[in-house]
Amino acid sequence: MKIAYLTPLNPVRSGISDFAEQLLPYLSKQIPLEIFSQVEPEDKTLCQTAPCHLLSELESDAVCDGYDALLCQIGNHYGHHSGIVKQFQKHSGFLELHDFSLHNYVAQMTYARGDVEGYRAMAEYNHGTDGLELADRFLSGEAKAPWEEHALEMTMNRFLVDYAKGVIVHSDMAKQMIKGINPKMPVINIPLHTPYITKDAAKEKKDAREVLHLSETTMVFGSFGFATRAKRIEQILEALALYRNENQDFHYYIVGKVEGLDTDEILGRLQLENYVTVTGFVDMEEFQTYMAACDLCLNLRYPTHGESSASLHQMLGLGKPVLVTAIGSFDEYSDDFVIKISHDEDEIQEILQVLCKFTEQRELLDVCGEKALEFAYTNCDIEINAERYAEFMRRVLSGTWQDDDPVDLLLDQLIEIDAAGEQMFFHLEQIGVLNAAVGQKKETL
Repeated sequence: MKIAYLTPLNPVRSGISDFAEQLLPYLSKQIPLEIFSQVEPEDKTLCQTAPCHLLSELESDAVCDGYDALLCQIGNHYGHHSGIVKQFQKHSGFLELHDFSLHNYVAQMTYARGDVEGYRAMAEYNHGTDGLELADRFLSGEAKAPWEEHALEMTMNRFLVDYAKGVIVHSDMAKQMIKGINPKMPVINIPLHTPYITKDAAKEKKDAREVLHLSETTMVFGSFGFATRAKRIEQILEALALYRNENQDFHYYIVGKVEGLDTDEILGRLQLENYVTVTGFVDMEEFQTYMAACDLCLNLRYPTHGESSASLHQMLGLGKPVLVTAIGSFDEYSDDFVIKISHDEDEIQEILQVLCKFTEQRELLDVCGEKALEFAYTNCDIEINAERYAEFMRRVLSGTWQDDDPVDLLLDQLIEIDAAGEQMFFHLEQIGVLNAAVGQKKETL
């Protein structure tokens, strides 16, 4: 088996670029592969891991014929992924969805370029008459953009899923939704890896704080990755302004490039300039230092496009309790180490309550942190995940793939013989058989 791995790479700044660069050295030990990207990689050591090529070389069918399959990394950014989508549509292969909803991608491909009929056609192909009706309500000015209001109802990914040899996703929610689109499609949930799992969270926190000149008593909070409105940065800062009324010994780091937010204006208005640092883009070593220094990390996001979060798994790998928004794939995580916040009018107060709780009961930081590390060791080990990628592709290409999740096997068989109605699901829920994503399975009926 020989795989062509199609992905964005740095200097294209994206979480998917970072994800691929971390995984490729491990995956290349499991299977022969070659890397294709729209630009030459910034990290030249990648080309020692596997041969690197420009994506344009796959325009030649003779080149593509030299591989058993493509493995295509797909996200919602049209500029980063349009060349990869083009090759996938031409040659098929394995589809890895980093954003489950590709509605933004489709809108950038059609509507944003003036192709209204193309957008309508994609809405109908992917979601039938209901999708077309929602699109038309938006186009007539009767409703907001569907990619803002209905991202998880109108995922707009069927145009790729229908042609995949197999699909790789990063949450059980996404797995069940793929089965709803195509029950026969080979699909696997491989949780996002973390490149590093600590063996001593307390020491790493202490060392990181020394580097950043922070005292051991200061409460340190952090948000990581692209800082956009969807990451709820404004709401977090509003909560911190209230938190400051009772607790002055704290610092909040916004680590990553800021997009679409005037953080200087917000910090000035809330008088938080001395309590918040906005780092901008940093390298991976600095990124990890800031994260290690934190007592509590905030990984909120709304709206969601069904994505999972690589930075969340990095936080768990460093033994950090994390605040997330109670939506999409984030609802799947255990309450033992992930604290779920609503995205309604109570959001700011809920954030404040959690910050105060952990400040007053600091022993909870260690309790939750240990649970976070247990999850990371079980689900996020990069070497184990690379083995899972290779095994999935081998078995799909050899025709021997079968989902080994016993609950999924049971439910798929019940659905196939038309025996899985509401009463059956209710009974299975009552006896504790079903997992957190049962609602997605119900929707396949």
